Amino acid sequence: MNFEPKPQRDTLSSLDRKGLLPLELVEAKLALMAPLMQGVLEARHELYAVGETQFSDTLPVHDQLYSDPTYDAGLVRDDLGLRDANARNGAQVRDYSNLKHDFNVTDVEADLERRNHLYRLKIMEAAQALGFIGLQPGVATDPLDQEIGITDSDFEPLDEEAAAVVINGAAGMSNVKRVRDALRNIESGAIRTDTIILATGIRPVGDAEKTKMKEPFEAGDTEFDAMIRAVEQLTGATFGGVIEQDVPYSDDVKAKLREATIELGGRTITVRAVEAPVNPKRKRRDGTAPDRANTDEAIQATLPLLEGTDGPVVMESHDTWTPWQQIIGLQHYGLLQGRAVLPAGPHNIERVFLDENGELDVAAANQVVDEMMKTYEQLVRTRTMILNQATTKAQ
Repeated sequence: MNFEPKPQRDTLSSLDRKGLLPLELVEAKLALMAPLMQGVLEARHELYAVGETQFSDTLPVHDQLYSDPTYDAGLVRDDLGLRDANARNGAQVRDYSNLKHDFNVTDVEADLERRNHLYRLKIMEAAQALGFIGLQPGVATDPLDQEIGITDSDFEPLDEEAAAVVINGAAGMSNVKRVRDALRNIESGAIRTDTIILATGIRPVGDAEKTKMKEPFEAGDTEFDAMIRAVEQLTGATFGGVIEQDVPYSDDVKAKLREATIELGGRTITVRAVEAPVNPKRKRRDGTAPDRANTDEAIQATLPLLEGTDGPVVMESHDTWTPWQQIIGLQHYGLLQGRAVLPAGPHNIERVFLDENGELDVAAANQVVDEMMKTYEQLVRTRTMILNQATTKAQ
């Protein structure tokens, strides 16, 4: 297989700067992702004896896929062995049954390592072309960024004032990484805004997650508390008491809101932390009530804070999670409020590294391809949503 980097005119994030309409943007991203995801799938079939596949080995994989990527997403995901199949993608799992030939045990170990390495390189090539990971090993020139584990910011400065930077809550050190990146982009003037919104949902933080924090940073007992604590520890800000706020998806529950102000880059920034409640009408697949808010509810709960404001929303995330977060933001801030939604987020320093031979490699390749597939499917869902809205308006 040829693993030479293939030049791409665009990455997913560069498409966000072209001023495309939502449907045009989503379809452009699908067109960019489809051949690269198919390439990863083909590499898996070339390197491993893939079990439980729907593809025949008598024809090339790409000849068995639809021309419209909308129809391929679920098929590609299942055949890559992602999500429901617990990431059986060969990039990390040491499973002798994945090999195409029989060897003695020693040869099996060596050959499996070789195949996994080639598969990681194919995933890395696709992820770099799309912008999920960096092109070179991560570099942090600021000691704080080195300590946190994020690369220098590569955010292209905005020409206009942003309505807000929205930071979606996450686990472990992720909150610190995202808040830090937003703060330094505002301080440098790359992002001009007076508002940071912390979008969180009801979710407890367990002991295992707390142990992943790097000193001196500490997690709170909930995602809401953890996001607030990240801002407090990075800026020294003090948040006010809890205010109840209506949410767009239910009249029966309220969101929690706490606010703080900080001085940054010659501006006074208002930081608003929102804890979204669970939509009482939402049920799990088994019919039971969920015990935590999902990402859609976390974002929807922030919509009232942006009413009456102009400008784009910057969706702050980090590393492989950044492209997916932008699509989630587009579904809400873009389709419901008519805003441009721009992604921001550094890479993890350790994601791309040099191996013992001085060649590029990628850490946790199974996690990377999983996020790529999740983004691919989210694009398909967003395209369907846009087309359905257009059909409804036309009726």
